[in-house]
Amino acid sequence: YAQESRRRQGQGKPETFDFLGFTHYCSKSQKGYFRVKRKTSKKKMRLRLAEMNVWIKENRHLPISTMFATLNLKLQGHYQYYGITDNSPSIHIYYFR
Repeated sequence: YAQESRRRQGQGKPETFDFLGFTHYCSKSQKGYFRVKRKTSKKKMRLRLAEMNVWIKENRHLPISTMFATLNLKLQGHYQYYGITDNSPSIHIYYFR
């Protein structure tokens, strides 16, 4: 009832919080029901992108097939952890960058 009680008190939207690499926030489903949604936290996204860039720079000497195989495993692990409902925009950003 966070949304309803904050609206009655005139405080606006409920606050977000970060937990286990996700930012949890209040929203509504397509049918209009209250839901807690999750997306990758900005802090973890920046950290993972920086780590990936360092890994790529340090392993440019590898054969291209080995590098792509390892890169695919890293991407697959990221997708398996962060690939949850409502987080597809963050997954696409990670893949693109």
